[in-house]
Amino acid sequence: MLLVFAADAWADLAVTCTSAGSTVTVSYSGAHGDPNRPRAFALDVSLSGGATISNAATTKSADFYIYPGSIVIDANNGAVTSWGTPVAAGGNGSSTMTIEMASLYATNDPVHKSPPPASGTLFTFDVSGSTTVIITKNAARGGVVKENGNPDLTDSVCTCIPGVAPPSLTGTVTLMNLTSGREVGKRLQIKVYDVNTSNLVETLTTDLGSGGTYDVDCAVADEGTYDLCYSIVANDDPNANTPHWLSKKVAAVTLSPPFPVTVNVSLTNGDVDGSDAITSADLGGLKVNYLKCSTTPYLPGDLNEDGCVTSTDLGILKISYLMAGSGCE
Repeated sequence: MLLVFAADAWADLAVTCTSAGSTVTVSYSGAHGDPNRPRAFALDVSLSGGATISNAATTKSADFYIYPGSIVIDANNGAVTSWGTPVAAGGNGSSTMTIEMASLYATNDPVHKSPPPASGTLFTFDVSGSTTVIITKNAARGGVVKENGNPDLTDSVCTCIPGVAPPSLTGTVTLMNLTSGREVGKRLQIKVYDVNTSNLVETLTTDLGSGGTYDVDCAVADEGTYDLCYSIVANDDPNANTPHWLSKKVAAVTLSPPFPVTVNVSLTNGDVDGSDAITSADLGGLKVNYLKCSTTPYLPGDLNEDGCVTSTDLGILKISYLMAGSGCE
């Protein structure tokens, strides 16, 4: 993650923005020695590169709780009918937004008796992709107004470049006709290809969790559309038999925020010899161990991995006979 701070200051006060993944936090600090602490902020946010904002100001300061840009006050009795939102313009789905936040306190106020602290978080928001975030003071709306009512109209506040999370995948791989629990630890391989080509971008591996769940980050692939080829490959378990599921291609998967992208697949059982096709050779491999039992190691042909090669395994092979995988080459 690269952060660039170009924060200007008035007295000792500064506004900064930092990022963690795709979340940007805008804060203020340095008001400890200034009796004229900030009372209101009017800030413009802009994103470069076509990125958009989400979760705008879902986390916000409890001290700057007056929102001049959207507060609704009854003209007849002066009562606040809606406190509104910090987002005065733009916001979610846009590449820009204007934030207005102000404080109000009084010694007889049961909640807000004291001025805001000398530093703290103003608001957060998320960005959809790689971008540069630029935050400036909105002079027309007052910029930053201090305790004595004086505004500060210097334009530049801060810039940051969020370290947006890399493309990632999650989901469930259903290993058909497998005894429950035996899926845990199976090694999943996902080959990522440029869409409609044989150009391999990268190969991802991860071990399945309970129920066949998986999570994996891309190391090479950028945002875009790809063909994904799923298969089970040999892992480090000395008792495991040869992986016996056919590979499966999932075409035209778009990797774009929010990540992770969910892809669920089911893999066909019955490939005794691991050739990615179910043929007479697999029937012969099952026949060699028919009616034998072992879990140290599991035997070739024990397709449901219950510890014995039986008519159940023969039935699994029969259902998928002459099927072939997608060929994750």
